[in-house]
Amino acid sequence: MGIETLAIGSLAATAGSGALGVFGASQKASAESAADAYKAGVARNNAIIAERNADEATMAGLAQGETNDLKTKNLIGTQKVTQAANGLDIGSGTNVSLRESADALGHLDTLTILHNAAKAAVGYKAQAGNFTAEAQLDTAASENAKTAGDLAVAGSLLGTAGSFADKWTGYKQKGVFA
Repeated sequence: MGIETLAIGSLAATAGSGALGVFGASQKASAESAADAYKAGVARNNAIIAERNADEATMAGLAQGETNDLKTKNLIGTQKVTQAANGLDIGSGTNVSLRESADALGHLDTLTILHNAAKAAVGYKAQAGNFTAEAQLDTAASENAKTAGDLAVAGSLLGTAGSFADKWTGYKQKGVFA
């Protein structure tokens, strides 16, 4: 095997190494971009779920508040019937105050239920906002991975071209190629 054959082999190896470098950089960028795009999709889905949870918390709080109002009305009605059945004056004094207190406490319980539901909904909405921001960051990372891959491919091509040219010039100066 002559020196010319070795030189051609060396140049071919340089070109092949460059081609593998380009392919590897492209594959790596594609994989990173796809992974980040997937994470962005998951975060968007999580944001949708959190928004739905916020709506559900609000609806559940309203339903629980209504239930509590009905229980309070039932309690006041029961108190009134019990007072009347025991021969008490249901229109004045302590008996009225007792029912008013039960009504006020029931209303306070309802407000507490609604407040807790609103707090839960706000928490879910904040979570949805965080997931949306995460999705935006992951989308940007996906786009940046593509750009970085394009730059890595260009860098690999330029590096290979420079190495190939250096070897070619060196072989030419040494008279390997006539």
